[in-house]
Amino acid sequence: MLGSLCLITAVWSMSLQDAIQATLDHSPTVELSYAQVMEAESRIHSTRAGLLPELAASGGALWQNEIDFFLPDELDQDALNEAFDAADIPFVLDLDAMAEVLEPMVVIPGFQWIVKAEATQAILAPGLWLALRAAGAGASLARAEYQVRRYEITQTVLRAWHASARAHALVSEGQRAVETASEILSLARAVVENGVMAEDQIIPAREALSTARAGLARAQAAANAADSVLRMLSGIDDTADAPRVPSSIPPLDSMLGSISRPDVAAAGTRIEAAQAAYRATRAPALPVLGLSANVTFMDPAPEFADTWNWQVMLGITAPLFQGGKVSGQLDEAAARVSQARAAADAIQLQASIEVARTHGELSAAMASLEERERAVDLASQAVDAARTRFQHGSGSMLDLEQAQGKLLQARTGLTMARADAAMYSDLLKLSTGALP
Repeated sequence: MLGSLCLITAVWSMSLQDAIQATLDHSPTVELSYAQVMEAESRIHSTRAGLLPELAASGGALWQNEIDFFLPDELDQDALNEAFDAADIPFVLDLDAMAEVLEPMVVIPGFQWIVKAEATQAILAPGLWLALRAAGAGASLARAEYQVRRYEITQTVLRAWHASARAHALVSEGQRAVETASEILSLARAVVENGVMAEDQIIPAREALSTARAGLARAQAAANAADSVLRMLSGIDDTADAPRVPSSIPPLDSMLGSISRPDVAAAGTRIEAAQAAYRATRAPALPVLGLSANVTFMDPAPEFADTWNWQVMLGITAPLFQGGKVSGQLDEAAARVSQARAAADAIQLQASIEVARTHGELSAAMASLEERERAVDLASQAVDAARTRFQHGSGSMLDLEQAQGKLLQARTGLTMARADAAMYSDLLKLSTGALP
């Protein structure tokens, strides 16, 4: 019987894939998540900059107090001559004569033009490499979270799309009910015109038509509401196409073994990012081997310096004491790794439970579908028999109306069962990550 299941009758054009893609294309949530990916990737570039050479230049005019050095002013002539005599050195210091020969030297000029260029390069910086790997892991996590946001939105669109398809299928059934009730009323009026029945005997047929029209109005209102939700999500002014009812149910074990959902993948990426962050936490405690060089131009130059001066330095910078800051941060990072692992186990378990639950709901919907099809067959036969009896004068209008009501109820149940089977089939695919 399952092989005979057909599409839910509908004439609308928007497929589930169209609705999902349209929603993902213009969803502000997806746009925000993508912007977060861009932000995370920019951290890779900014962190990598620490491994590249840096060049800086500065220049300007300097005003300061001028410092001179004049040797005669710095010497004590009498003390030095006494020291020479005591040491039997045949030399007499004459500072006045020296002052006539020597000139004051400018140790620090009062005004200078100074231009300086400096370059630095980290040669061996394990902390920077760890930080770079942590930034890369963070970017991978942002991309994984981006896929999770898309997955969550897909689930919302799927339910909205199926709600629209279900509502329009019920509208079709409502229209069929109105048409059938109108046919029965026309048949009853023909019987009244032939004088077989009195006018008041066709009141049940009139009531049935009124009830059918009220049901159709409610179904159309529900369809309009479902379409509004789908339209707001997808941005497409259209309604859902007819979903396909599955012909079989996949084995539960194979579904549990094929789970590849974005949230499960993100959980694993979150563990890797937490581990990378743990390793990067050690960065402030690691030494750095670096090379620096600078060139300085001064005009005017001091007496004891050249106009151009340069320096090159190869050195190691190693932190000695940080007050336990790094160890405390390591404990926090280790705790986050444990949390990420526990969360991954919880997400995997939740995904398995969701697959098992949806598989059970699909199984129940398919079983109900078979029962509903048999109910429709039996109700159709009862309507045909009641119609025949009524036309031959051996049955009443009330019997026909009651048979028709049971058929309407059976067909509505069949429509709901088909909609449930189609929805749970897609939800089962989505719960394993098979539905994009």
